[in-house]
Amino acid sequence: MDHKRIMIGIGIAALLVLACSLVPAGHPLVAVVLIPVGARALFEFNALLAPRSERGSDRWDLGRGMVFLLAAWGVERYGWTEATTWGALFFVCATVLIEALLRTDRASWSRTIGHRLTGQIYVIVLWSFVLRVFVSGDPGQALWPGLFLLMMVKGADAGAYLVGSRIGRHKLFPLVSPRKSWEGVGGAVLVACIAALAWSVVTGGWIGSIPLPLHHALILGLILPSAGVAGDLVESRFKREVSAKDSADAIYGMGGVLDMVDSLLFAAPVFYVYIHWFLTP
Repeated sequence: MDHKRIMIGIGIAALLVLACSLVPAGHPLVAVVLIPVGARALFEFNALLAPRSERGSDRWDLGRGMVFLLAAWGVERYGWTEATTWGALFFVCATVLIEALLRTDRASWSRTIGHRLTGQIYVIVLWSFVLRVFVSGDPGQALWPGLFLLMMVKGADAGAYLVGSRIGRHKLFPLVSPRKSWEGVGGAVLVACIAALAWSVVTGGWIGSIPLPLHHALILGLILPSAGVAGDLVESRFKREVSAKDSADAIYGMGGVLDMVDSLLFAAPVFYVYIHWFLTP
């Protein structure tokens, strides 16, 4: 990550912060924005890893992914039973297998299924937790949980870059991402902890309608950037597999959509589970 990416990322984050403060959590616009983002990330993942001869129909894959995301939205927003999510997951798996079975070309059966299911699980299932976080809390309130998640993860990304680029000496995982350092991880955690504690103090210990005592803020400041780093490393490993620098060239200076959301894919599930296990049990 370079200086230009940081500045563009801050600008995009500022726009998202403004949107989060104006749009209520239950508004359909949340799904209208976030579901296509997940679909675009899936498209980039498929194009990155799977040769065209083994990818099959991108439209079918995007369609099944959007079905799962809509199911997650309905469960979180309208209180549909969790069986809806399991039914959508079965639909995803079954249609992947049927699509591979019906293909008449010589594409490898196992590789086709592997590419499809990996994309659905890595991108769509994990992205569904971002959607769930953004509609957590009271429907009439602003998107405070989503705003908190963005602040923690993207603030940690900036902290990792600022510290790692200056004093980073000890490589974190050189075989996967040579530029990442342990010092950068420390910078990410430090920034996230400060941001979480500041949020708790300023808001009186709340994320919208979700309580956030100081000790929980500190814990989230430790685990969310760590999850974000793990998500970044996983995507870097996929890209290194095909010797690619970016997942796509969709956003000037930033690479692809998948490059922008990789850390969220791991941080969002951790945050969602933490909310329901420890903050609103």
